[in-house]
Amino acid sequence: MPDEKPFVTKEFSKTLGISRVSFTSAELLKEKMGVEPGAATVFCLLLESAKDVQLVIDKEIAKNEYLGCTDGTYTCYMKVKTQNIFPFFSEKPFIL
Repeated sequence: MPDEKPFVTKEFSKTLGISRVSFTSAELLKEKMGVEPGAATVFCLLLESAKDVQLVIDKEIAKNEYLGCTDGTYTCYMKVKTQNIFPFFSEKPFIL
């Protein structure tokens, strides 16, 4: 998300149609996505253990030609074409 755009949990929850949003524990993040906090990446969602995790992406990010993300570590980052990512997901990303 652009750094000047605030993340308002109340609006985010309302858009998703849920009563409230909360962030996961480090243990559940490791179990589902195989990474430590701060190293999560869109590619973790390709793991079988993450099949019930829904990708939610900001519309301003989704319309960019490129997406920057980690490789699942704290030290390496990748630049990939945004539209090349979406076909890998069986469920379409929720774009808001």
